[in-house]
Amino acid sequence: MVPAVEVVEAAYDCFDGRDEQLDAAALLAQAYREPLALCAPPIPGESLISQVGRYHVTSGNLTTRDTYAELFRRLPFQLTAWVPSYVGALGDRFFTRPSQTIQCLLRESTMFPLLEMFTGAEFAARDEQSHIDAVLQGLPKHTAGAFNRTRLCPQCLTENEDRYGTPAILNAHQIPGVSVCFRHGIPLLEQCPTCRCPFERKADLVLTPWRGCSACGRKPSDQQVEGLLADEGDHAIAFARFAAQLLISGLRGASREGIVQLYRAGIHELGVTHRGAVNRKELIRQIVDRYGEKFVKRVDPAFRTDRLSAWLHILIESATWEVHLGRHLLLSFFLYEEAERFLTRYREIALHPRARLTKRLARTEVPDQPPLSGDLIGQVVAASKAIPNCDLDTLWREHYGLMKRLVRQNPGALDDLRKELERGSQRDYKSSGDNTPNSHPNDAFWAKELMQFAPRFYNGAEYPERGTRQLLLRRIGWKHNPTSDLPRFPLLRKELAAACESPWHFYIRRILWALTQPSARAWSRSKVCKISGVEVRKGQVLMDYCALKVVPEVAGPSDVMRILRDWQIGLSWEGPCPERVFSSVGRGYQRRTHGDG
Repeated sequence: MVPAVEVVEAAYDCFDGRDEQLDAAALLAQAYREPLALCAPPIPGESLISQVGRYHVTSGNLTTRDTYAELFRRLPFQLTAWVPSYVGALGDRFFTRPSQTIQCLLRESTMFPLLEMFTGAEFAARDEQSHIDAVLQGLPKHTAGAFNRTRLCPQCLTENEDRYGTPAILNAHQIPGVSVCFRHGIPLLEQCPTCRCPFERKADLVLTPWRGCSACGRKPSDQQVEGLLADEGDHAIAFARFAAQLLISGLRGASREGIVQLYRAGIHELGVTHRGAVNRKELIRQIVDRYGEKFVKRVDPAFRTDRLSAWLHILIESATWEVHLGRHLLLSFFLYEEAERFLTRYREIALHPRARLTKRLARTEVPDQPPLSGDLIGQVVAASKAIPNCDLDTLWREHYGLMKRLVRQNPGALDDLRKELERGSQRDYKSSGDNTPNSHPNDAFWAKELMQFAPRFYNGAEYPERGTRQLLLRRIGWKHNPTSDLPRFPLLRKELAAACESPWHFYIRRILWALTQPSARAWSRSKVCKISGVEVRKGQVLMDYCALKVVPEVAGPSDVMRILRDWQIGLSWEGPCPERVFSSVGRGYQRRTHGDG
């Protein structure tokens, strides 16, 4: 293991002596604790793909498939994703508390710190590995599953080998849009300079730093690297150092409102506005003029595909967390340039957002200038009436063009639209034919509460509970007596009948929840039954049924209801064999005799 003092020294010189540009407190906080590693020695800033590669080289495994099976109990998958799948399986490799270990590993060896900073990814205080898996699976697919080709710096490989006895692939080199080394300012390699063979193969380990190119056998540390072009060299180096410092800053926890206020504050400081609003065309023009098309296309995929119509979604609270990570980094770099300045403003604004005092309200007070989005809101509301249980997500899916025009004209109109949809839902309930003269005045309210709660209850990634009448009513806060008071709530009673699940639907939810755990491939059938809590005989029948239907390999606990919908299994499901009678268990058990057959 590396002595702590050496790790502290590594933190001070990790940016090639540029101490004055760094947040020393944040660096020292990282440095005084040795990083987690799958094999010795631990190397600060090493990426997960590098740790698994070193483990494979030192383990003596004949194939990379053996290493995947040993570490993850899975067939080979893409380890170079920003947040790789099935990381939770590595918790068994460490002696400390598995959940805390995986969180540390994610923050030290993947892009997860940047997702925490810009996209709202966070872990709760729950010390459960299933919670970590649920958080990772809840990330937007275009974010968690995104990846770039592995990039290497020949000089860093040589320095790490001299210092630690082994080369290593650094995490900061894999940040989206980074093309040069933040230490040495030289271009990063994605393929062998001699034979052009890429270092990375799909769903496989990167072993080039230790074994050389798989085609010509030459190591990257022995290769010469050409210099950068003069027109983008300074920008590329500055961006690499900016992004690397954000990666190790440890800052996280900004709300949607905080992120948007941080960007808007920087835009107003630069004066890229028109009549108090953000000048979209001017903002994009200045970014391209300052950095050049080649640079911005490498950082933000929207420029590569020329799809800039939704570029300003980064300034909309409801959409900013779903924006590509590269766009967050590009806009932050453009507005604040220096990492220390950005981190200071992040602490001041993003972590402590103020109540909005928008100029939009002042514009709507002018009597002769009505809001442009008024007619559009009416069109959207009219369209929503044809969709049962309509909400904003449904409108975006069914009427994307109409919603996009509404947001372009007035981003704040989404709040008004949400209120209008809620009022329309209340009116629908009040006009329902199931209402009786003796119904309770809050009947529609509680029916709507249950209708909104039931999908969240069944789609959660936590250990399933059975959706009974008593449990659902208790969870929504209904405190009346179900026996005597429920007849006065006809709408609620109707929603309750549709929201409760049958015993067999509950059993298969439990079985699927267990089968979709990251380490379930290594479990026996009896262990699956034990973890799911389903009685053994019923569990065996359900596992046979799931094997016949085939559970998707990439499914997680939060995908259980989606799988059941694909299998056309509803809440009232009677099981795979409704005619079969199972023996009683517990106190009702009766010992079988030979005469029972």
